[in-house]
Amino acid sequence: GMELEEGVPGGLEFCAEMMAETGGRVVMLSSAAVTRNAWSKEKQEELELVVDIPIVRLNPLGTLDSTRLAEERVRMIGADYTIVRPVGLRDTEGPKNWARGRPWISQGDVAVGRANREDVASVLIEAALAPEACNKTFEMLTLAGVNYPAPVEGLGSVFERLLTDDQRKTMGEDMGFGSADAGTPGEAVVRAQYSLTMQMLPGEVQEPTRLEMGRTYEQLDQGKVNREKGAAATAREVALANQGEARPKKTEK
Repeated sequence: GMELEEGVPGGLEFCAEMMAETGGRVVMLSSAAVTRNAWSKEKQEELELVVDIPIVRLNPLGTLDSTRLAEERVRMIGADYTIVRPVGLRDTEGPKNWARGRPWISQGDVAVGRANREDVASVLIEAALAPEACNKTFEMLTLAGVNYPAPVEGLGSVFERLLTDDQRKTMGEDMGFGSADAGTPGEAVVRAQYSLTMQMLPGEVQEPTRLEMGRTYEQLDQGKVNREKGAAATAREVALANQGEARPKKTEK
């Protein structure tokens, strides 16, 4: 989706323009945490539990920034769209697995945790077909296990309760392109979402700032990792972040 040269649209633009012409909708798979490095210093300090974490601190290859900009390009084309931002992705099976379960949807870019890849795929399909998800951006994680199945009636009612991006901007939410007063209605909603999502963290130790890149919530519970809040990245973390896109995807978000 990158522009090949000035004035020449890339894949994102071609896709969105085609959808605008045909009346279709663009559904973009993005990522949680894309706006956090662009928040004001005050907001970052207040919501430090979702800012002082590996993926945001190291921002490998500037991926969060480029993805945030790509999102905005989709919004500005004029086509209908839905942007889905999952947290850290895990497979259903394998050495680092996370069971399928109920997709838990939020807004404000304050979600931290894990999302099952199959659940993410299901949410993308539902979002593409649900008119209630039109022109909305949201985060998702998976409440794992058989006691939290996906709703049998689908996610339409969940999508319906979400705010459109235009509504969020009108309410004064900082969408990652300029600071917003913490006292606006939009930022009040973000703080409420933050309070809720912090209760969805995996593991017993509810302190994601103590994680290092490449380490897990299970290792945090076992005392195998215990980073000090605000500590600089270790040489190991920097090396891991610089290895490319494949390795950082295992990092918790």
